[in-house]
Amino acid sequence: MLEWSTDPFHGNLMLMGFLKGGQLDKAYQIFKRMPVKDLVSWNSMIAGAARSSHLKDAMNLFSRLVNSGLVPDGFSFSSVLSACARAGARCYGMWVHQLMDELGVEKNHLLISALVDMYAKCGRIDVSVEIFNNIKRLHLSTWNTMISNLAGHGLGSDVVMLFHRMELSGVVPDGVTFVALLTACSHCGMVEEARQYFETMSTKYSITPKVEHYGAMVDTLSRAGLLDEAYNLVRSMAVKPDAVIWRALLSACRRYHQTKLGDVTIEQIACQGSGDYTLLSNIYSSINRWDDSEEVWKEMKKKKVRKIKGLSWVELGGSTHEFKAGDRSHPDSDDIYRVLHGLLKKAKAEVFKQSDLQHLKSLQCYDIQEKVSGGKTDCPATILVFDIETTGFSRRGDRIIEFAVRDLMGGKNSTFQTLINPEREVKNAAVHGISTKMVCSSDIPRFGEFIPILLQYVWSRQVAGKPVMWVAHNGKTFDVPFLIFEFQRCKQEMPADWLFVDTLPIARQLVDSDGEKISSASMKTLVERYKIPVDGKAHRAMHDVTALCYVLQKLTFELKLTVPQLLEKSFRVSDITTTPPKK
Repeated sequence: MLEWSTDPFHGNLMLMGFLKGGQLDKAYQIFKRMPVKDLVSWNSMIAGAARSSHLKDAMNLFSRLVNSGLVPDGFSFSSVLSACARAGARCYGMWVHQLMDELGVEKNHLLISALVDMYAKCGRIDVSVEIFNNIKRLHLSTWNTMISNLAGHGLGSDVVMLFHRMELSGVVPDGVTFVALLTACSHCGMVEEARQYFETMSTKYSITPKVEHYGAMVDTLSRAGLLDEAYNLVRSMAVKPDAVIWRALLSACRRYHQTKLGDVTIEQIACQGSGDYTLLSNIYSSINRWDDSEEVWKEMKKKKVRKIKGLSWVELGGSTHEFKAGDRSHPDSDDIYRVLHGLLKKAKAEVFKQSDLQHLKSLQCYDIQEKVSGGKTDCPATILVFDIETTGFSRRGDRIIEFAVRDLMGGKNSTFQTLINPEREVKNAAVHGISTKMVCSSDIPRFGEFIPILLQYVWSRQVAGKPVMWVAHNGKTFDVPFLIFEFQRCKQEMPADWLFVDTLPIARQLVDSDGEKISSASMKTLVERYKIPVDGKAHRAMHDVTALCYVLQKLTFELKLTVPQLLEKSFRVSDITTTPPKK
């Protein structure tokens, strides 16, 4: 029938039947034997190839569709853009985008979402934001796509701001929105925000948490090291936890060496995969329980569980190449590995150049006219609360550090608003770490490796033309000398527009109920004085920054201090003698 029928209707039915069953090869055989193929035939094959992770085939089929003389429609473009996003084929995706504009294809919310997703997953989050900002009457799915991709890039503060913008525009979030929000909190260590959103979704929007929301919340707590709280949440879930939730907990057990909880967790995973056994084996290995680690691998062999290799796609010169872990099937494998080893040596040996730092500085700056809490504000400075903890020294002599920082720029719940208007007391937003790896895991970087990331982070938050004001409680005796000494030791120049403020001398102006100045202005005393609710098992640097944010808010409220007044109390690097900090 396929060979003599000129009507593709029956062939399309067969295609859809095989593709729904995941039999792409049989569908492709039918497709090749069809004498007449209409747009439905092509669209079915492109979508089926993309769903089956045959991404190169999906893109090749789209190219053949264009060359066949048929005009692709919105469904064709959304399917191929999905394949480009998953394969990281940015050049091909840009060509598809250009073709859409040339054909004048009407961009509905599905196509806009596909474009935003494609550019974001191909590393061009800036283009995604530009496309998103140029669209009017945004559909909920487009908001969700943008929030999800910002979360995937670790831009937690941008996610929070976008969600507030979404609420102000009158768009009502759904369950997918809160999955994206909780995922952003998970990636950025924003535990307090995660708790707020998890509560808000049910109390304000009447959304019943599903397994995806519980999973994101468990992942947030697990990454932050709050394993007991995460396990208690799993046990109290209103729905049955799936394997993804248990795996998030198991991964955290490996990171924080919690073997007992790891044993309990893996028993709950009904169908253990190779990754589960590998995680458990790594947990045992990390605490030198080699016999138990070997038993895990024996159990894998006994149950005939094989480790699945990962697959990566690389786009070069318009062509997409596939690689598996340790793969040498590519004809240029020897040259590829030779270049790779050379790059690794160069990356380790080469010091971060000043020109590269200047380029990073130009990537992103806040607009000074950006709206803060509904009104335009002339921001006097970028305010960063910070704390440093040293955890030891490596054999090379490089300091191992824990560095937590809280960005006080923008947002209606930020301390920045309190500093501008001391008459109004507002709650603090969550603490943001420079990166999850630095503040939530034992794999903390050496300071020399940390400086470029620190500078990139600060410059990405800095208001153009305004100084950076670093706030610490006792920075003049430890934190700032530490920064100066380490910058000098790494042969890096500290930016001249960095100012530093200590809250310790400010707190000494406080008086007790009897009218006398307080006897001690230590952080511990202030936390007790203001009854600051700081808890959790985060490391000390993150804990101190959380406490200091509350203290700073209370001090500025009580002493009626504004940002310009704080700037008057600031000091510069030149005001401090650069002697090595004491042990």
